[in-house]
Amino acid sequence: MGDKPQSKRSVRRSLARQVRALREAAGLSHRDLADAGAGSVSKWKRIEKAETRPSPGDILHLCRIIGADEETTANLEAMAKQDEQVTWYVDLAKGLPNDRAFFTLLELEAFATSIDIFGPMLVPGLVQSHRYQVAQFQTAPDGFDEETINRQVAVRTRRQEAMASADLCVVVGEEVLHRQVGGPEGMEEQIAYLRQLNALPNVDIRVLPFSVGAHPGGKGEFALLGFSEESQEPDVLHTDGYLAAQYSADTEPVRNARRRFAIIKAKSVPIEEHLQCVT
Repeated sequence: MGDKPQSKRSVRRSLARQVRALREAAGLSHRDLADAGAGSVSKWKRIEKAETRPSPGDILHLCRIIGADEETTANLEAMAKQDEQVTWYVDLAKGLPNDRAFFTLLELEAFATSIDIFGPMLVPGLVQSHRYQVAQFQTAPDGFDEETINRQVAVRTRRQEAMASADLCVVVGEEVLHRQVGGPEGMEEQIAYLRQLNALPNVDIRVLPFSVGAHPGGKGEFALLGFSEESQEPDVLHTDGYLAAQYSADTEPVRNARRRFAIIKAKSVPIEEHLQCVT
């Protein structure tokens, strides 16, 4: 598995931690920064939660207030400038449904070193074939036009390329392989694509058989993203519902999801083994 470059979100979180550490070490509150003309209390709270990007000017103002040395100031300013850089998905995915939440997912995927996904009803997006993607996007209740569908497919294809160096484990419910998304030919293409991916050294595609019965993944699809120790990033749980995508880096939800996935994976079988049994 190759090294992952830092993404905007990785840089932003690291910058947020350092800003908070410097402020607290100086004995200053968010109100103190606001009173010194550095911006509102809410602004600095959002910056320290990595919810908003501080500009290089914000960083310089902060460093002047706390009396940071030149090296610290230069390092933080460089990080702020790096966070300003445009990433591949900004133009490609801009304007697509839920693009803000989607950007969060793309940023996380960009530097994840491992991703575990359970897809009980549909093939997860990261391992969908072209025809499967098109068929799925065509079912949108609001009716995507051809241009939007093409952009959706282009973004998903680019996501798949970006994941080439991550350890990827995907478990799908057996029913997923029987649902004729894209018709018989589309599903044949999809299964062939899953087998192709499974042959890669960093990919493990598995199937949860009908015979397992009840399992702890009944709440729907979820993904767990892990990151390198060097990044100091906590694991993230991602779920996608009808109203909005949700993310959690809180210890207990992530730990619970890890336990669920471990049970599901233990009850699943490699896709090649499953296909041999049903043919």
